[in-house]
Amino acid sequence: MSVTHDIRRGLAGGVHMAQFKKDGVGLFDISADGFWNSFIALPLCAAIQVATLLLPAMLPPEQRSIGYLAMTAIAVMVTQLVILGGMLLMTRIIKRQEQFSVFAIVFNWTSVAMFCATLLMSLVEGFLSGTPVAGAGLLLAFIYTQVLTWFVLYETLARDMLLAFLLTVFILAVQLLTNFGIGWLTQTVGRALA
Repeated sequence: MSVTHDIRRGLAGGVHMAQFKKDGVGLFDISADGFWNSFIALPLCAAIQVATLLLPAMLPPEQRSIGYLAMTAIAVMVTQLVILGGMLLMTRIIKRQEQFSVFAIVFNWTSVAMFCATLLMSLVEGFLSGTPVAGAGLLLAFIYTQVLTWFVLYETLARDMLLAFLLTVFILAVQLLTNFGIGWLTQTVGRALA
């Protein structure tokens, strides 16, 4: 199967999962090639995050340096890889490691849909800025991505609502710690180079 076909299939599956359709899992190529090709989703997520930051409501113009945007792109990909590493460990602990590759494939492609949702809600946020409901768009995007993460975990690994919830909290903690670490590293390196 070609990489282009895998990308189309992965994005279609990601859109189905983003709509909470259970048949979405069946749309993914869950072969070894499909697993490795799913990592193409990481630079797509990074590009969408950079596009989100370029929206006027997200970053003031003076913070839109190439270095900052490049570091953001790298941070997105590193965070996704750290999440996958953490989930590999967790699947071994809960004795479901045989399902890890399916989870990774679905998570990688569904992450593209999650980043697209954040981009769309950031556009809405631009229209809401200065209104009493400013911030609501990003809050909705955050809630949506957490529920979608739970759904992906439930459909691919857990089949247990509580376990899927606990794994969602684990992923959120990994995201926060990774982003904090990357932010600290960025500031430290920035100060050293200044």
